[in-house]
Amino acid sequence: MVQQPADRAQGDQHRPLTPLVWMSIGAALLGWFGFSFAGMPWLTVVPGTLALLTVGLSWLIWFIAQIFSTGRPRPRGWIAAGVILVVAIGAIAVNLPVKARFAASAPAFYGLVEEAGPPPSRLDKGDAADFPVGCPRLVGFYLVDDCETTNGGYLFFDPLGNALVDYAGFAYLPEGPRLESNGGFELQELVHLQGDWYAFAASW
Repeated sequence: MVQQPADRAQGDQHRPLTPLVWMSIGAALLGWFGFSFAGMPWLTVVPGTLALLTVGLSWLIWFIAQIFSTGRPRPRGWIAAGVILVVAIGAIAVNLPVKARFAASAPAFYGLVEEAGPPPSRLDKGDAADFPVGCPRLVGFYLVDDCETTNGGYLFFDPLGNALVDYAGFAYLPEGPRLESNGGFELQELVHLQGDWYAFAASW
């Protein structure tokens, strides 16, 4: 008995998601998490990047194989997997993972700087000083291993840092970012998150 097109379409609607779609979802989540930190720590960025590249390559191979074997790819799983990968990569390209994760943590960060009070516009000695209040080890959804006062702001350091040797974290800069050095290092790769908050990478 020949299956009619309508029957095939109805069967496609009830077909479970293909393994490629599940792989794309997993790679997207891993990539999202990997790029949700202030810097680009290898510990999280490398697995996320490899997952996206591996699934993307699998998607391309599967697409080419379908073209040569059937003349066209099956649209349901192929389109879904492709859309998931494109959306994930696009979100990472515009720093959406770190912005979204910080937005969820923002109330805790705002509460901490409110407790500390306004930062000094210029320190009396040097470029860095102790944070006015205790530095918690967890702020929102982020681990923090050090808090410092700098000229015109506060710095909160991420223990995972940036790459292998550099530092990274979040900066509260109500007077805006400055070109001068802060705390003996240069603030680099500033990414505006919201309001007076920035993600930064820094090298001593």
